[in-house]
Amino acid sequence: MKSNARYSKANFYQLVKLYHPDLHSSSTIAHQLKTERYRLIVAAHTILSDPIKRSAYDRFGAGWNGRSEFGMQSGTPHPGPGPFSHSWQSGGQGEGHTDPIWQNATWEDWERFYAWRARKASGAPGSSADDPQSPLYVRNSHFIVVVILLAFAGSSANYSRAQGAGQYLVEQRDLVHDRSAKDLRKVRQDMAGLSGKEERMQWFLRQREATMGTLSVEEVEVLRGERAGRILPEPEVCRSEGVRGKEP
Repeated sequence: MKSNARYSKANFYQLVKLYHPDLHSSSTIAHQLKTERYRLIVAAHTILSDPIKRSAYDRFGAGWNGRSEFGMQSGTPHPGPGPFSHSWQSGGQGEGHTDPIWQNATWEDWERFYAWRARKASGAPGSSADDPQSPLYVRNSHFIVVVILLAFAGSSANYSRAQGAGQYLVEQRDLVHDRSAKDLRKVRQDMAGLSGKEERMQWFLRQREATMGTLSVEEVEVLRGERAGRILPEPEVCRSEGVRGKEP
């Protein structure tokens, strides 16, 4: 029957009359086989008579598990559910289906399927398809040791970096302090020979003009000599007794 063909209940009624377990006929088919066929006919009718269920079955194969929705009120045992269901473990003829591809609802089922296929390809005996895939690269104790070593190496590197940064800050602080002390000492030496406020102001103005380049060469030399005279101590001159006596 094609997917776009129109479904007719006439065939369903004919098959029901033929395989209904409560109807007595001259057929030589066993009662258990008739019951099984009748159950399949009712299940197929349930799907084909409903357009939504039929469309889902045609597109995804959903809805067919070999049993009708309303079922039968007899004591006949029903086989397990059909394929593409989580609990399907055996076929219609009692054959074991250990392939977990029929249970592929989640990624764990695919992992089990890949593990089972790999074991089947390698021919490993005594392997179960339901065993989870558990790769083991290193032992747990070895992994813990590696983590501890990495943590120790990282701590040592951070400690060395902190020490270097602290030493650099101390050196920069000492350098700034030394420069400031030298500048302050230089200013004090320049101001040592200046007594009044007016002299200090004139000295400052001359220093500024010299820095700006507005003074002549002679004035710059005079200013440089004055600075040298303030910074350098006065030279000591030793004179003999004879020379001292000739002084007026």
